Amino acid sequence: MADVLRYWRAVELFDPQTIPRLTRADGRRKPGRELVQQVQPVPGRPLPPLPWEPGHHLAGEQPERGRYGSSWRHTVFGGVFPVAAIHDSLAARFGNPDGEQDHGGRRKSGDTALFAFTVDDQGCLLEGTVVVNACAWATGRISDPGPGAPGWLDGFDHAATDCAEAVDLLTRRHVPYVLPSPTRAAPAAGQETQGGQQPGGWKTVLREVLGSAAEGAVAALLAGAVAGPLGAVGAGLVGGAARPLLRRVSGPDGGDDRRETGNAEPADGPAPAPPLSGATPGSDDASGDPRAVQLPDLVAFAAHVADVCGVSDLVVPERLAVRIESRPVHHKKDGSLPDPEPAFLNSLFPADLERAASDPGGYGAALTAYLRDPAAIDVAERTDVRDDPLATLYGVRPAAVPPGRWPAPAGHPLALSQQFAVNEIVAELMGGSGLFSVNGPPGTGKSTLLRDLIAAIIVERAQALAELPRPQAAFHGTRTWTADGRTNTVQVPVPAVTGHEIVVASSNNGAVENITVELPSLEAIGEEWRAEASYFLEQAAGLLGDTPVWGAVAAPLGKAEKRREFVQRFWWGGTSETGMQRLLQDLEQGGLLHDPPAAGRFPGGRGGDGPAPVPPGTAPTPTGWQDAVRRFRAALRDEAALRAARDEAFCSLAVLDLSAGPDAAAEAERLERQWAAEHRRYEEAQAAARSAAAEARHAEAAVEAHARTRPRGLSRWYGSAARVWEETDRLLRTEHARRHAEWSAAQGMEQETAARAVAARQAAERARLEARQRADEEETARQRVRAARDEWPDRFPGDFDEWAAKTDEERELSAPWADEEWVRARTRVFLAALDLHRAFVAGAAGTIRRNLRHLVRKLRPEPGAPPPDAELAAWQTLFLVIPVVSTTFASCGRLLESLGSEALGWVLVDEAGQSTPQAAAGALWRARRAVMVGDPLQLEPITQVPRGVQELLCGGYGVPSEWLPADTSAQALADRVNCWGTTVDTRRADGEAAPVWVGAPLRVHRRCEEPMFTFSNAIAYDGLMVYGTSEASFPGPGRAPYSESCWVDVTSDDAEGNWVPAEGRALARMLEKLHRETGVDLGRIRVLSPFRDVVAGCRRTVRDLDWVRHPPPGADARAYRAQVNDFVGGSVGTVHTMQGKEADVVFLVLGTHPRRGAGARRWAAEKPNLLNVAVSRAKRRFFVIGNRDQWLKEPYFHLLADLRPRTWTPRS
Repeated sequence: MADVLRYWRAVELFDPQTIPRLTRADGRRKPGRELVQQVQPVPGRPLPPLPWEPGHHLAGEQPERGRYGSSWRHTVFGGVFPVAAIHDSLAARFGNPDGEQDHGGRRKSGDTALFAFTVDDQGCLLEGTVVVNACAWATGRISDPGPGAPGWLDGFDHAATDCAEAVDLLTRRHVPYVLPSPTRAAPAAGQETQGGQQPGGWKTVLREVLGSAAEGAVAALLAGAVAGPLGAVGAGLVGGAARPLLRRVSGPDGGDDRRETGNAEPADGPAPAPPLSGATPGSDDASGDPRAVQLPDLVAFAAHVADVCGVSDLVVPERLAVRIESRPVHHKKDGSLPDPEPAFLNSLFPADLERAASDPGGYGAALTAYLRDPAAIDVAERTDVRDDPLATLYGVRPAAVPPGRWPAPAGHPLALSQQFAVNEIVAELMGGSGLFSVNGPPGTGKSTLLRDLIAAIIVERAQALAELPRPQAAFHGTRTWTADGRTNTVQVPVPAVTGHEIVVASSNNGAVENITVELPSLEAIGEEWRAEASYFLEQAAGLLGDTPVWGAVAAPLGKAEKRREFVQRFWWGGTSETGMQRLLQDLEQGGLLHDPPAAGRFPGGRGGDGPAPVPPGTAPTPTGWQDAVRRFRAALRDEAALRAARDEAFCSLAVLDLSAGPDAAAEAERLERQWAAEHRRYEEAQAAARSAAAEARHAEAAVEAHARTRPRGLSRWYGSAARVWEETDRLLRTEHARRHAEWSAAQGMEQETAARAVAARQAAERARLEARQRADEEETARQRVRAARDEWPDRFPGDFDEWAAKTDEERELSAPWADEEWVRARTRVFLAALDLHRAFVAGAAGTIRRNLRHLVRKLRPEPGAPPPDAELAAWQTLFLVIPVVSTTFASCGRLLESLGSEALGWVLVDEAGQSTPQAAAGALWRARRAVMVGDPLQLEPITQVPRGVQELLCGGYGVPSEWLPADTSAQALADRVNCWGTTVDTRRADGEAAPVWVGAPLRVHRRCEEPMFTFSNAIAYDGLMVYGTSEASFPGPGRAPYSESCWVDVTSDDAEGNWVPAEGRALARMLEKLHRETGVDLGRIRVLSPFRDVVAGCRRTVRDLDWVRHPPPGADARAYRAQVNDFVGGSVGTVHTMQGKEADVVFLVLGTHPRRGAGARRWAAEKPNLLNVAVSRAKRRFFVIGNRDQWLKEPYFHLLADLRPRTWTPRS
């Protein structure tokens, strides 16, 4: 297992991260807001000023004001180069064995950098912020020492530390950079720039601190600042030879080769002659205080890092530049600034993967199952739920259903497959640990399932809380540490109330945020529960802003911005909402909690200004501990009684199923006949025994009588009489012995037959009793079944034979046993569980406030954060208040850095089919129980590392190819170890069968209408899904129905790459009709394509419609302009960017040249995933635009042949 984790770590080292994009120079940025600019010398001009230097426009611009003031903070990215350069270099080295092309834009675009660090508003380096690009380092290691060297990918941390120490040392020394005088020519080759070689001069300093590469790069920079073109910032990257580089950058004629410099606006005029640092050549070189960073420093350090990493041949010098992200940072109450976080320049997974691989305490049950050797998986233990309908019926028996459920409408219980999955998760994991997977095709209710699972976990913890004599008993023991001269303490939750922590994680930012934003929202619960549901509503409103809410049951954390928002909004509160810190303080001091139901705070479900104020005189919310315990237990009793009645009905079905076996009455009759026969045999044996006894007595009498005739006297011994008597006596005694033996045998037979007769009689009596009991039970079962049919006609599944005879649709659309009475009782258990949690928080407010205060320090972050064991206690306390938090996998390692193996109760992974296998490993390592929800038949994970590199590393670490990130996903690894599931018989593009085992599939699809449902089901799911969508008129009630889905056939030889302008014209006409003529809102429309250049063409097409300048009559011009811009930027994109999104209307613009586009079409049709995602985004209408004849030849696309064709005729 450790080998797999370390292999994945090595792969992640080669994954480049992008840096922030430049701020658009369109005048829309407001002063004081974030600014991302590129600083790069322009040939023949002075060095441009940096944002903290005089002359830069930001130096005189005040940052956006915070409550206690604010300052600028700048993140510097040095040695900027395109991410594609890494991929191209690796692909050139290892080739493209799979012919991989980036038609769909899945590969990262944009730029990365060799290094990054953060400086304050004066330009001084902030400690601990230097980051070196691990991908660049790993790429360089391929050449030196090479993959054949032992441990060739070890040592990055050491190299990064050395680089960080070097930049720290450099910025603590005065470096007297001096430009040539504007009145004299630049030094010729071989000459020294003024002051460079003097003792303490800049060349001496750079050579001492960084080396010759840095010295050569700065020499080229300073020489070119006046004397010639200056693209030579990276001269040291190509061996330190400045003159050849300058000639190459300026071109053969030495002309000016100016480049775009972002928002940097260097002043005109010659460069000044004084030293850039303000130091004189003879000044002290080293001081203890950091100085302001200068542009030559950044050039020097870029050259140094490139040299250390061995990528001087990778980075094109003229592309090297410095990108600076300037952000306003708000002061804290004491005037200080929050600690900076290092820039996101590297994959965040390697550290977690190495930590898990090296954990002496083991991997935990979830990660161990995830990494199970393929050879150890026994497929014979699997149960195919499609082939065994009785398995699902048994899985949803009332006894298996959790006592609590999410407060969804009572008339909308979980579908069969959803409830089966929840029940199996609870059965397998709740009392122990491990891993479970759920396959969730599009529109099958993954979020709904997760809500019910979350409700079950919260109720489970409430049952543990209810056993406490008082809230404070939930804490026992302390953890103490010293920070900033102060002693800090947290109280540790007892084990009984831990292990229920829930973290929702995913690679998809939208997926995790959606879940934790949806859970507290008022829309997430049924209207009938809004008059009862409330859980710290005011604090929930602070978290979600204007969104109507019902309870603070979840919080999005993860990246730094989300953590800061959480602390500010939830902990401290806003202007109109009380923060949790203040509430806990008030409760600690005996204050009352006003937490009325959501319906009273959001009348009509309105948002806007947050919750309505609590009316004066409103009674406070009861928070008494014993009362809350009593109400919770009463809710459990009510639910248990209803469950028992339904479970009796289920058991009655089992009784009737057993009655279909041998007939008990017939068996009793058979046994009675057997008894009679045995009794007859006994009587016969008894008579034979009596006869044998008589014969034995007769023989004995004969012996006795003959004895009396024995001769007397001498004749007794002599003579024939004696001989005759002796012979007769012998014969009589022989006969007597025989008769006695026969009598003994007859007695034995009598006893044996008697025993058999008794046993037969007893068996017959038992059979008669069992037959009577069976008859009584069957009659009782029949009565119960009849009563169940009458009482719950819509939720009674029928007997086992009836259930097995139902169609898939009938079974899957049913919700066995989930009648509204029981559903309501289960919902009230969950609401009572939350009331109990609220009473617990009120009763232990002081301890909770003090524990959370230390966690807030971690989240902000700020000095004094707790050590790992204390931090775990603080996290456990937060989960006692907010049951669910979310994070992306990328942020998980930082957010939960101090938590180790199985520290968390539950990790729920959403959209696991989109996650690379290594992305989930760190979260699973921290989980006692994990549930992976996703679909391997939608878009696959995106990996930026070329397959050739993955295979090279795979061999180097001795890992089988099954663990190759290019070939699997987190969902696929979890599915293979789930014994509950089904096989989906998909086919590859070449027609070969490619069966896929998926775990616990959700089958009822409720998103797409026809024909999109049928297309998706045929393209990817082998008929697995069942149609459950409620159809309605489109575009809406009272409006004329819009035309049905169709294929707009566009035939044109005019193409620009994959973009076919005629398809754009067809799109424009259809959008005009749909939006402007029919009035369908743009928010209900999405435009997709497999190809980036087609997407770019579609965006141009929408812009050319000029809707921005011509809003519809009566529309607010500003709002409509924003809507159009949002549509172009967010609703027109590649299929890959639209996973997880949906719309009423979807246009799929195919593109490709009819003759030259065969390769692009083959790529799009290589697997069913891409077309499946495109089709399943559309809820009401699906319009394909493209060359029908060409695309119907491709695998999977041929399944769209039933889509009504419509020929596109351009307008004259």
